[in-house]
Amino acid sequence: MSILSIYNFNKSNFIKEQCNCKEYKFSEYKLNDINIEFGNDGLCNNNNIIYNEDKTILGFMIGEIYDLDIEMLKNKGHILETDSDIEYIIHLYEECGEKALENLNGKFIILLIDKKRDVQIVLNDRYGLMNFYYYNINGKYMFTNYSQHIVHSLGKKEVDEASIREFFNCGCILDDKTIIKDVKRLEQGTIVKIKNNQAEFRKYFDWSAQATKTKDNYEEALEKLFKLWIDAVKKVMAKHEKFNISISGGMDSRLIVAAIDYLNLNNKINISYTVGIKGCLDELIAREVAKAANFKYKFYEINDKQYLKHVEERTKRTLRYPLVKAMYFGLIDKSILKCPCLSGLFMGETFGGDFFNSDIDKIHSKLYGIDNKQMISKMFRNQKSISLKSESECNLKDGFYYIYKYFINKISLINNTIGDNYNMYPILLENKFYDYLRSLPLEWTKGRKMQTELSIKYFPKFFSDIPYEKTRLPVVFNLNKVEIEKYSECCKLISQSIGTKHKNIVIFGAGSFGEKVYTVLKDNFNIIYFCDNDSSKWNTEFCGILVISPEKLKKLKEHSIIVASTYYKEILAQLDNMNIEDYKFIGFTKNTPPYIDFNLWLKNKYILKKINNDMKHCEFMGEFICRDKVREFLEKFKEYNYGKDNDFLNIISVMYCLKNNVFLNNK
Repeated sequence: MSILSIYNFNKSNFIKEQCNCKEYKFSEYKLNDINIEFGNDGLCNNNNIIYNEDKTILGFMIGEIYDLDIEMLKNKGHILETDSDIEYIIHLYEECGEKALENLNGKFIILLIDKKRDVQIVLNDRYGLMNFYYYNINGKYMFTNYSQHIVHSLGKKEVDEASIREFFNCGCILDDKTIIKDVKRLEQGTIVKIKNNQAEFRKYFDWSAQATKTKDNYEEALEKLFKLWIDAVKKVMAKHEKFNISISGGMDSRLIVAAIDYLNLNNKINISYTVGIKGCLDELIAREVAKAANFKYKFYEINDKQYLKHVEERTKRTLRYPLVKAMYFGLIDKSILKCPCLSGLFMGETFGGDFFNSDIDKIHSKLYGIDNKQMISKMFRNQKSISLKSESECNLKDGFYYIYKYFINKISLINNTIGDNYNMYPILLENKFYDYLRSLPLEWTKGRKMQTELSIKYFPKFFSDIPYEKTRLPVVFNLNKVEIEKYSECCKLISQSIGTKHKNIVIFGAGSFGEKVYTVLKDNFNIIYFCDNDSSKWNTEFCGILVISPEKLKKLKEHSIIVASTYYKEILAQLDNMNIEDYKFIGFTKNTPPYIDFNLWLKNKYILKKINNDMKHCEFMGEFICRDKVREFLEKFKEYNYGKDNDFLNIISVMYCLKNNVFLNNK
């Protein structure tokens, strides 16, 4: 990623030296006592220093924007000499003023220098997709996306205890704090005006503000979302010649692949890849998806020792807390990181409905690493030192506040955690798509309902018979019986993929899953019986079809069995013991993990010994309010009793951040 630093004290050669090491193109600009240094990685088409016609406005930019109205500017008499986004922004600002900057669509950090008004304007995108750190101490300030630079320029550095406390109790660092006192992170959707060495901050976008609810009905909304999704992918794909894309076994990255295929832009994918444990569902499903799209595919295998090594390396890079689940990106070839990487991140939180749900339950608590919300509320009532910035519709009584803060924090750390050269493009966070998504009723998006239906209806090639990692089944089974009946083409494709010997079939499992399987298969097979191990169901009808006992299966001829039960492993073994061979299960039956389970690696003696030793010798771990929690955790370590999943992730994250105190030493 390119580097941009602005500061008002004695110039150093730090950024220039870093650019030489990274082979970035370095440029600098001096305005009175303000130093501006820019290291261009060449990924985005933003020339080093761009001016307007009379050279009264100049600018620098990291990132890119979409929806450029170049014709409007030309009609107003502006002359654009390059096709760089920053030149467009300079002329847009000159023509329409500061207000126009609030509507920019993209991922960016922008610096504009207005000589006439003697003001410098810094702004980021409304999602905060790039970290931009700053401090302002006794008139001395610095803004930069390069964490090493801001820490290098500081004198004495101290850990911010409030940040560590928040992290352990809430699963995230709230608001704009970092792990170092006085160093802040620019919050998403913020404009900073610097004049006479004074910085004025203004939020221009509030995620939690109530959106205007759509008047569209469900089917109209589904079609509109599809068009907006295709348009969002098209906008991003138009910006670069080549992309990489990470593919998992879930729905999110697959939805991007499907849109690329729909647009016939498959040749713009340099490589698709997965990082994981060999043979996991992530790999197996991703290979199928890549094959369907005719993408070149590469699998990066990771083990526990490699993972721990990269945790140590990557924690040296972040001023927030590291997302330990992203540490494996260090294994990816550096050549891959030269292209922007398309990502399905944040889709569960948004399209999946989590982020718009104002009530938090046990599942969300586990997912987001948030402890008991009553405890959190009590903690905030008693800890006056922790200040909460008001967000409309947010309060301590509901879990939305913590999901909101976690989501923002998750965005803030991705790029910084996994390296300066990694350019992530979460397409879902495109303004028009996201704005319309926010206008929809919660019940439409909750539980991935609308995402599932959109995927099945418009992209059957990728979502009909290729299973979903979490359920091991095609995604149509996420829907209820009535919803499934709407997608006859999808049902037909699933039926064709099963590959039974006979058209006459028996569905083994007279329950809710069996009912869904019946709905999917009924128009393409002759379903003669249901079968179930529950004797109370024998000789009764289910879906209008007789339920028989397993023993009667032996007497049937020229039929195939479809297993439709969550107890499929036991039923498959049962059929084998009965010497029945002609059976199928819709989905993956291999006993393989769906993805990397980081907590399981704790059982490895090498990892256990390494982490235990590191914790004992980390001088910072005993100095904070969380020391009792650390001590308790170490006791659990000895007993292989780790408590909540996220206890491990949180402790390890903070421990390595503090242990690798590159940012805390004063050299």
